[in-house]
Amino acid sequence: MSNSFIKDCIVTALIDLMKEKDFNQITITEIANKAGVSRMAYYRYYTSKSDILNQYIDEVISSVNISIKLDYSENKMYVYFREMFEQLGKHREVGIEILKANLGELFLNSLTKNMFAIFGKENMTVRQKYELHLVIGGFASLFVHWLMGGCNESSDEMAQICCEILSYNGFINTVE
Repeated sequence: MSNSFIKDCIVTALIDLMKEKDFNQITITEIANKAGVSRMAYYRYYTSKSDILNQYIDEVISSVNISIKLDYSENKMYVYFREMFEQLGKHREVGIEILKANLGELFLNSLTKNMFAIFGKENMTVRQKYELHLVIGGFASLFVHWLMGGCNESSDEMAQICCEILSYNGFINTVE
């Protein structure tokens, strides 16, 4: 079995178990059994249940960077938001389970790392850092509302909404 196949089995097992019971009640043995791997194989890739979700979220959010590089336009913020809604929307089921388990901070932490990597500058002022944190928190809240509401609006519509709000408040000009 390949490394990525084993990791996929472990992630799928955890998500399936999260649908059945509370995250805190799930054991490593249950995850390994459901994934069809040994505990030793589990620990080869992960240190904890949260580590599984952290790596999964990081991979999904990092895939946005690849999409941005493939589809870069004049409006980097628009492309970023569109791809973020597109990629995260594809993983809606997992996102809902993460939120139900009260683990939204995993998403927020990964999003923060990613947005600072994309939009952060080496010589950012304190104000610019706070502005970016405000955007990150606002985006996270908006995304959760969209996700839990059924993802009815398209990724393009959501990106447009984000950019209009940020443009109205003058933020887009500071990062583009």
